[in-house]
Amino acid sequence: MKTQCIFLAALAFGFTAASNKANAVDKVTPIEKVITLIKELKDEVESEAKEEAKTYDEFACFCKDNTKKKSDAITDGQTEIDKQSAVIADNTATLADKEGELADLIKQIDRLTTEMAEAEAQRKKRGSRGCEGHCGSGVCA
Repeated sequence: MKTQCIFLAALAFGFTAASNKANAVDKVTPIEKVITLIKELKDEVESEAKEEAKTYDEFACFCKDNTKKKSDAITDGQTEIDKQSAVIADNTATLADKEGELADLIKQIDRLTTEMAEAEAQRKKRGSRGCEGHCGSGVCA
């Protein structure tokens, strides 16, 4: 048991000596470790910020270009709507004029049809009486 205690003491002394040797070589304090971690974090954040700025610039250009295209398309569309509205108004006025002309022509056709029927009836009436009243010959050519 005495041997075991000596062995354990020697072993513990060896670990302590090794640990002291490592600290002597590294000589890095906990504060220095924190400072190193903060510097690394700062570098990482700056790197990510540059990448995000680049991505933002690309997106901003994309938005600017698309906004201009969409705005121009809206303006062109509104202009076309205005033109087509004017054409529709003109065509509506022309339609009303043509409908009026059509109504007048239908009345004229009805009047002329009636006149033709009356004229035909008179000719038939005269035809049954002969041609004596017109030319005096009694024979109609």
